[in-house]
Amino acid sequence: MKIDFFRCNYFHKLNSFNIELHTILNLHNHSESYWQTVEEDVNNSMLAEIKGADTEVHENIVDAYVDDLVTAQSTAPIFHRETILVSLYCQTEYTLLEYCSCFNQDVMGKDSNFDKLSRHAVLDNIYRYMQDVMGFDLTSLKDEWEYLKNIKLIRNRLVHTNGKVEKNPMEIESFCEKNVNFRIQNGFIVLQKGAIDDVINVLMKLLDKLENENQLFIGRHQAKFGVFEHTGFNNV
Repeated sequence: MKIDFFRCNYFHKLNSFNIELHTILNLHNHSESYWQTVEEDVNNSMLAEIKGADTEVHENIVDAYVDDLVTAQSTAPIFHRETILVSLYCQTEYTLLEYCSCFNQDVMGKDSNFDKLSRHAVLDNIYRYMQDVMGFDLTSLKDEWEYLKNIKLIRNRLVHTNGKVEKNPMEIESFCEKNVNFRIQNGFIVLQKGAIDDVINVLMKLLDKLENENQLFIGRHQAKFGVFEHTGFNNV
């Protein structure tokens, strides 16, 4: 059966999410820049006071600024990064579930399988569906998919234990050793300054590779069933 892929809901899911990722990256960069500016302003104010004060009151001046410095240097930006990472994973999982579900309806002509894919090992379910039903060759995105699975582990720790590494410690430790923007400190996961940029860049690569597989699928489908021909808007 010929299909007008452009009118299929699934066809636009990946591109729409890719646009969202650029928006989120821009928002994230603004936040990082803001807290860096705050840190510099607080530090400059502190140094200016110290410069004009007697030595015996220097410690008191530092004590007066230390809370603001800690907030700007770590508390606020780390909280922001954790919030963004949790949201990014949730959006990614939901988008991929919708992508497969819409494909099941638009192309396969079946009911939504969103709930079925959502059960238990969600990423494994999505992977198998794209491989077995959509016919995607997923070998090219193996690294990005493994990265995503590790981000899920980190998301779970951030949500359930405030970042404390309790479950899957070996997997998380191995991931942090390979990725300099993630580290474990005193048993807790810490997101470094480049962590969110890293996550978004990997997600963009993943979407690009999935889109390439989709185009290959469309090519195979059209070679077998023919290309859907638009008759034009002005024709009756």
